[in-house]
Amino acid sequence: MRLRLGNHLLVAGPRRTGKSSVAGAVAHRLAQDGVIVVSTEFMYTTTLAAFCRAMFEACAEAAAGAGHWWDQLIEAGRSMGLASTLRVKLGPLFDIGVGLSAHTDAERRLEQALALPEHLAERLKRPVVVVMDEFQDAGKLHADFYRVLRRYVVGGGPVAYLFLGSRASLLRDLFVKHNEPLYRTAFEVELPDAPWSDWMAYLHRKFAEAQIEPDRGALAALLERTGGHPQDTMMLAAEAYASLCRQDQRVLRMEGVAEAGDRVLKALELAFQAEWQDLSRDRGARIALPRIAKGESIHQGLSNAESKAASVALQRLVREGTVGRASRGRYTLREPLFGEWLRLTVT
Repeated sequence: MRLRLGNHLLVAGPRRTGKSSVAGAVAHRLAQDGVIVVSTEFMYTTTLAAFCRAMFEACAEAAAGAGHWWDQLIEAGRSMGLASTLRVKLGPLFDIGVGLSAHTDAERRLEQALALPEHLAERLKRPVVVVMDEFQDAGKLHADFYRVLRRYVVGGGPVAYLFLGSRASLLRDLFVKHNEPLYRTAFEVELPDAPWSDWMAYLHRKFAEAQIEPDRGALAALLERTGGHPQDTMMLAAEAYASLCRQDQRVLRMEGVAEAGDRVLKALELAFQAEWQDLSRDRGARIALPRIAKGESIHQGLSNAESKAASVALQRLVREGTVGRASRGRYTLREPLFGEWLRLTVT
């Protein structure tokens, strides 16, 4: 609703927690309501030219529909009398298709690419929503990316932006620090955990579709092991299903869930090692995380310096979404399987 109203929104949180999936569902609903959705991804976009090409392709496909979008765009332009206008407004982007003119400087290329959604909205007389995933990495493409984008974000208009990012602190800083060009231009929307009742209904339905009957307590055990973490829950459910297929069985039992969980934990070992290596560079996190995983008091027995480092790290870990507050002075890891790995591995 807020995107339809033209509000710019941001969703920050760790990877593998469903941000892109939710954004995809939102995009689908918006498209059903006649809103044009243009999506871009910065994680694998390493150059400004690649971003500009991606924006042009996304806008061109949105204008012409899926399939042979370039031919359809030309045909649409002819039928609507837009070809000459598009050529003038898009400049080298129109002439070369997905290329860029060597005679255009970097900032001008960026301006042309970021102006495309507005041109699209104006010409087709429909609102546009631009989804920018891993947006905190956009500044790597051009030093003034956020400054240039500000021109198209402030002042209202037919284009709304949805900014997603897994490096929550960096993403939020772009919108809450007063010296940033995008200061207070977007509202943050919290992505809540899916209720267990929804998970239970979903898992029951999916196993029923596969003609598998969960034994009493099996699905609760599955969710208890994963804590409802989106990717881990799907991985464990998939592994349990694959195991039943291999054994030609039709009943999911608690012991099968436990065995599948052990295999998933083993499969995630390298990912958890890399995550711990990254997190443990911070002294405070190195102290706090194993204690949280083991359910121990965080500050007991620490020196003043260690306790202060742990407190500072906890504030950051909560802000990033790695850790959640359970109660006063008590914390939990948002990914229980990672906590399980820490208990087994880190002393």
